[in-house]
Amino acid sequence: MTSSSSSPKQGPPSVQVPPRTPSGKQPPGELIADPKPKCRIGIFLTAANRNFMTFGGTTGVELFIAIANPKPTDTQTVKWSVVRGANDGNVRFDKSDQLITRVFADKPNNTKVKVEIIENGQSLCSAEAEISVPQFFEVGRVSFTETFEDLGFTATPDPKDSMAVKAAKAQLELDTIGLINVGILDAAARPFDGVNVRFVGKAPPAVLAKNVTSVALTEFRAATSNILGEAGLDVGNKDPNQTLEVYVAQHGAEGSSPFGALFRRVFNPIARRYPAQKAGGRKKKAFGTPIQPGDVLIPPRPGNVRQLQVAAAIYALTQFLGATVAHEAGHSLGLVPGGAAGAAGKDASGHNAKPAGNIMDAATGFAVDTGIQRYDPKTGKLTRTKPAGFTAANLAILRKILPVLG
Repeated sequence: MTSSSSSPKQGPPSVQVPPRTPSGKQPPGELIADPKPKCRIGIFLTAANRNFMTFGGTTGVELFIAIANPKPTDTQTVKWSVVRGANDGNVRFDKSDQLITRVFADKPNNTKVKVEIIENGQSLCSAEAEISVPQFFEVGRVSFTETFEDLGFTATPDPKDSMAVKAAKAQLELDTIGLINVGILDAAARPFDGVNVRFVGKAPPAVLAKNVTSVALTEFRAATSNILGEAGLDVGNKDPNQTLEVYVAQHGAEGSSPFGALFRRVFNPIARRYPAQKAGGRKKKAFGTPIQPGDVLIPPRPGNVRQLQVAAAIYALTQFLGATVAHEAGHSLGLVPGGAAGAAGKDASGHNAKPAGNIMDAATGFAVDTGIQRYDPKTGKLTRTKPAGFTAANLAILRKILPVLG
């Protein structure tokens, strides 16, 4: 892809080890000990609370400590504290003297917390952990745009249609757009393994608007045909409230270098026409048959070529758009950082200096973004591999900014 970047009543402190998970196993985590501790403890996410919490308009996570050795005594107390807050945001605990506590923050990003076992005023042992509350990306829903009509995702009206058929076609379009919207969210989230981000259609009401980045999916066409989206480069995610743009019409354009024959092969069975490469340009006629009732079923029935064809087109479009959403989200979180071009793997436009088919490259293309290797329109058979992802260096930066404990 190509992107433009500007550069409850509380009782006395409890020291009982929290119950194990239903599987009988302790949730993931790492025991961290002082060099010569009198006890050993670790910080973990509670099994039932791996998702974010909300409290007074802020988001949070629920943690617990596990005391490994020796058995705790009635004279020991728990003390939670903040070592480093998220971007100087207000970080606090609902129960700072309990084994289980919720940590809340006014902003996303990395926070380091500490827990100690105290006895007679002395710290017996302690543990620290880097955590974060999630960064939300609110992705605007795609709707019945000109591009979706061009690519065959709307049924062709017929004056002879009965009311029942008209209703079926209308429902078909709603269902198809719904599948596409869900697919975009899934595709955008996939590369962010171990990064505390949420791609949603609508952020929960309790999440403050100032902590939500909006992703606008628009029909706008950039002056250059291969510009698929734009975002500001915000190193360290200092502003969690931004607006990113992804240009749907540009993704529908075919024929230029990043797309080519593979794009046309996937969409030829259903497309009416292909959007022009530039604003004001001529559209290229296609001879596909747009979707009709019965064509859309995910997963498709084995051997039903038409359903396979439509499923392939839906997959391709959602992966293509989702990759661009992920790319622009990467910019908004600070990728690719560095000073002068070439520093820290950065080129002059804020992309990977050495392109190798990764999301933060300046240009990848339809095949890399979707993972589609081959497609046979006669059978609907799609051969694919894993779509583009972040480089190890890019992912390490994101995990540092928005870490996930365990």
